[in-house]
Amino acid sequence: MAQAPQGFTYQGVATDNNGFELQNQTISIQASILSSSATGTTVWQETHTTSTDTFGLFSVVIGEGTSTNGGSSATFQEIDWGAASHFMKVEIDVNGGTNYVHVGTSQMMSVPYALYAENINMDSVSDYLTNDSSFMANVGGGENQVESSDFANQTSNSDFNNNITTQIPQALDGKKVIIYSTDKSIYLTDSVGSFTSVLYSVSSNTIGNLTSNASGDTLYFLQSANNGYAAPNIMMTSINNINPVVVGSLPCTQQQLKQFKYFNGNFYYLKTTDLLEISNGSPSVLNSTQNNYCFTVDSLGTIYRAFSSNGFFLNGTSYSGPQYEYLFDIDVSESENRIYFWRSASGGDIGYWDLNSNSATILFTADGSYESSTTEGEQVVRYHDGFVYFNQGKSLFSVQNDGSNSRIISSSNDAYNITGVVIVD
Repeated sequence: MAQAPQGFTYQGVATDNNGFELQNQTISIQASILSSSATGTTVWQETHTTSTDTFGLFSVVIGEGTSTNGGSSATFQEIDWGAASHFMKVEIDVNGGTNYVHVGTSQMMSVPYALYAENINMDSVSDYLTNDSSFMANVGGGENQVESSDFANQTSNSDFNNNITTQIPQALDGKKVIIYSTDKSIYLTDSVGSFTSVLYSVSSNTIGNLTSNASGDTLYFLQSANNGYAAPNIMMTSINNINPVVVGSLPCTQQQLKQFKYFNGNFYYLKTTDLLEISNGSPSVLNSTQNNYCFTVDSLGTIYRAFSSNGFFLNGTSYSGPQYEYLFDIDVSESENRIYFWRSASGGDIGYWDLNSNSATILFTADGSYESSTTEGEQVVRYHDGFVYFNQGKSLFSVQNDGSNSRIISSSNDAYNITGVVIVD
């Protein structure tokens, strides 16, 4: 069994009375775990002092705060998650003091079960999901998919309030949590595809281009009206509270967009062939002189671009030539000093460029045997912890970084190709 962490991440956006984000401000949080109902007995209460970022976003780990001694459990670890349903009450003082204002109480779904799983003798995540009826009611099946039309002329809340599930399970029997997007849905699975669930879905809108922060606990994606012919809103949500909110917008249509990625507080996007950045709400053009195909950003903020200009090139390397022809996505592995790529040759090749030896290696060749798309922005490659994750059309694959153990993980069921993949640490 996987070791369940004694705590879970809670994230939100702090705003003033007019709804404007409180940027770079110290705030105080008081979180209470209540038993049985939203007005039930307090079993645990803790406080946090934290700071918001430039979007008003804050993040704390419930279970690692300062106890108020106001609950029936002496420690967070002593909470009996299996004894009853539990609710979390959140209070905030936006000035960083102790004058807390109640901002919401919601039932906890997946996180308590993840903690309780330490005491359950299950052999696999599929057994765990099958034997927990309340978990299945909230995660499995997708019976309550959103049918409403949103963003016709303004941002609507109807999609936001009818999520298929509200939290990401955090005990998956040692398997990685993987989230991926299409033009209509955001899906949850694990690294062996033992289940697939819908986290978020729209009907008349277009979504996709899923990206995240470095740890994968904060997700960003795009959503626009008119099937992608409107300017997309930038949506943000937490894996512990699937309730997307608008944090910005892009000055282009989703049809013009090739790629959209987040890094360290900034958004980057590829519009047609121009690479742009949005920092603190201000857009700037980073490169418009070459025919850019795709890009990635490393932890130092270095941007790598695959582009054509009388030949095919990857900036940051000394190589040019057909090996990099028509790359549709790249991702950097700093620990290996490699750049992994998805190229359109043979119906989809997955490989890497070794920055130490300036040589390329192919790990996986589709040979035209799998569904693929020739549309840029509908191929994804992501490196994580020794594995490369990528898509062939609607299906998600993985292969080990030495080319072994290639496998199909999961597939979307909404008839759209995969546009973004996030692996949660």
